[in-house]
Amino acid sequence: AVSAVIVLANLNELPLTKAWYNTTQEYVLFWLNRVYSILFAAAFNGAFVFVLWYLGRWMSKRVWPRQDRILPRRGDRWHLLARSGWRGLMLGLMMAGYVVLFYLVTTQFLGGWTPMSPDYSSAYATPLPFLGALETGLLPAMWEELMFRLLGISAVLWLTRSFTRLPEPACRFLALLVPGALWGFAHLSYIRDPFYLRGIELTLAAVLLEGLFFLRFDLTTTIVAHFVYNAGLGALPLLRSGEPYFVASGLVVIATMLAPMIPNAVQEIRRRLRGERRDVVPLRIRSGDRADMESLATFPIAGLDWGALLDDPQTVVLCLQAGREIVGAAAGRAVVNETGTASHVLAVYVAPPWRRRYWGSELVEMLRTRLQERGAESVQAKMSVDDKVGIRFVISQEWKPAVVVFDWPPEAPSLPSWRGVLRRIGRTMRKARAQGVDTEQQESEKRDER
Repeated sequence: AVSAVIVLANLNELPLTKAWYNTTQEYVLFWLNRVYSILFAAAFNGAFVFVLWYLGRWMSKRVWPRQDRILPRRGDRWHLLARSGWRGLMLGLMMAGYVVLFYLVTTQFLGGWTPMSPDYSSAYATPLPFLGALETGLLPAMWEELMFRLLGISAVLWLTRSFTRLPEPACRFLALLVPGALWGFAHLSYIRDPFYLRGIELTLAAVLLEGLFFLRFDLTTTIVAHFVYNAGLGALPLLRSGEPYFVASGLVVIATMLAPMIPNAVQEIRRRLRGERRDVVPLRIRSGDRADMESLATFPIAGLDWGALLDDPQTVVLCLQAGREIVGAAAGRAVVNETGTASHVLAVYVAPPWRRRYWGSELVEMLRTRLQERGAESVQAKMSVDDKVGIRFVISQEWKPAVVVFDWPPEAPSLPSWRGVLRRIGRTMRKARAQGVDTEQQESEKRDER
C-alpha cells in the first residue's frame, strides 16, 4: 500500500516535473531519471516498512509473547479494526488540539515563535490534489509508528526488564520517554524559536498521547492517529481554497480517515439486511472429563489415548470450550525422576476457526500453571523434528530450543559479552588447529605405510 501510494502521488506530480528540468541535461535522460527515482522510492520505502514491521513484531513478541500489538486477535477482525480506527480518529483530533494549545501557551507566555503556514500548496497544480495529502499522511504514519512505537517501546521495555532492576513503572516510563524523545527531536528541521521547541512538543505528544495509547490499545490506533493528523494538515489548504474541485479533493482526504471503519460498517449493514445478529461466542478454558471423550477423539492428534489420560491422576487435560463446542485441548503429565518432578506437554490443539487468537498460548500457560501447582519444577514439550506445525507454534511462543526439547517458561534472549565472543573464537581456532594436526598425522602414517 505504501509503495502504491508513493507511485500514484509521484505520477500525479508529473505536471510539476518540468519545473525541475536542468537545460544542460538530456531531455530524455531527465525523464528516465525521474521514472527511476519514482520506482526506487516506492521499492525502498515499501521494503523499509516491511523490515520495520518484521523487526517490530519480532521484538514485541519478546515483551508480549501472547499478544498482537499491531491489532488484537480476539473477536471479529473487522470490528476490532473499526474500533482501532475510531480511537485513532479521536486521538488524531486530540493531537491537533494539543498542538494548538501548546503553541498558544509557548508563544503567548513563554516567548516561543513559529512561522505562519502558507495558504497555498503545489497540489493545486496536480490533476488529483488529494494524493499528495495521502502520501504525506500515510508514509510517516507507517514507518515512524513502526520504528518508534512498536520497535522502540518494545526494545526499551525488553532491555530495562532484562538488564536492570528498575521497577515496572520506571521501565514503562523509560520505554515511553526514550523513543518519544528520539522521535520528537528528529523533527528539529522545522523552523521554530527556540530551535528545540518542536522536539519538546513532539516528545510530550509521544509520551502522553501516542505512547500511552499504544500501551493501552494497539499500534493500529496510533498509525491511524498519525495519519489523521498529517493528512489533515495536507487537506487544510484544499478545504480553504474555495474552489469546488479542491474542496472536493480535501473531502476525499477526510473520507479516507474513515477507511478502517468501512468494512465493519458494510458487514454490519449486510447482517442487518439479512436479519442476522452479531453472535459473540464466549470462550473459556476448563478441566477435561469423560464427557469430552467424543469431542477430543475428533482432534487430529495421533498417539494419545484420551481415556487413559483422563483417568491418570498425574495428567492434566484442559479443554477450550466455545459455547457448547470443544474447539481446543491441551494435555500434560508430571513425571517424577531422580532430579525432581518434571512435566511434559503432550499435546496442544486449537481448531482452525479459532487459531491466530492466542488461545493455544492461553492453553499452554494454564497447563504450565496447573502442572506447577502439582509440584513440577520444569515444563517441557517434546516433539519430532518432522512436526513442522508444532515447531512453528513453539517458536512463536519464544521457547528456547534444545534439539527437539523446548523449555518453558521462555528464556530472555541474551547478548554475548566480548569475553564470551573471544572464548568462542579461541575454542574454534584450537579445534581447527587440532583437526589440522590430526590430518597431518594421518597423512604421515599413510606415507609411512606406502
